[in-house]
Amino acid sequence: MEWTQRLKRRRIELGLHQADVADCVGRSRGAVAQWETDSGRQGFLPPNEMRKLAELLKMPVETLMW
Repeated sequence: MEWTQRLKRRRIELGLHQADVADCVGRSRGAVAQWETDSGRQGFLPPNEMRKLAELLKMPVETLMW
């Protein structure tokens, strides 16, 4: 499973919106939507953004990434 699929699944489990994720990492809602629908075509976020995202999703960075 790609990190983008884990992102979407966990975001929905927590009742978060794409805008919440976007605000957390300083990206647009459109960028988050693209990550979630175009999995496998993008790399990872910079480490500081991945940490913020993992914190928002209440999961370890390692679980989110791998």
